Amino acid sequence: MKTHINTAISAIAATAGVANASILDFYVDWSGASLGNGVTATGTVSFDDTLLDNPGDNSTEDTPFVTAFSITITGSILGLGDGTWTLADFDEIMFQTGGLPLDLTQELVGQPTDVDPWGTPLSAGGDFNVFPRTGGAPVGSYYFTLALPATSEELLITSFRPAPAPGALGVLACAGIVSARRRR
Repeated sequence: MKTHINTAISAIAATAGVANASILDFYVDWSGASLGNGVTATGTVSFDDTLLDNPGDNSTEDTPFVTAFSITITGSILGLGDGTWTLADFDEIMFQTGGLPLDLTQELVGQPTDVDPWGTPLSAGGDFNVFPRTGGAPVGSYYFTLALPATSEELLITSFRPAPAPGALGVLACAGIVSARRRR
């Protein structure tokens, strides 16, 4: 029984690794608090790491390195800039590392670049920004800064962290089952 469970865990881990080997998923947060407004945004972005230059300047106009993107805005003036937008709402997404490679397994905001730490607003030490094809979607207004067209409120990036791999959660669940059975 123990051998079968260990074999199953190994198979799940191997399959999860192969299935997601080239896609990197991240959670991204923005806030308007330091700019005097209550707007917040949360998002997810997925990169194809076989197409992502790290270090490098990446643009979806040149290479389709972004496979999925979603952003939800809340707290704008009278809700005029609130909403959810997806990859289809944007013409271009930029991801620039600031001249040095970023460790894509860790929080990106604060990692060193050739100028200021990555994620430093109003700095040329890298960038992550979006440029919409639809009028109501948030737009990159400066380095790591989004503006809401409906209200002119701005938000700064606060976090850009890797999402747990879906396969890793399955492996952890299987490991918990094995552990519980061993205790019996």
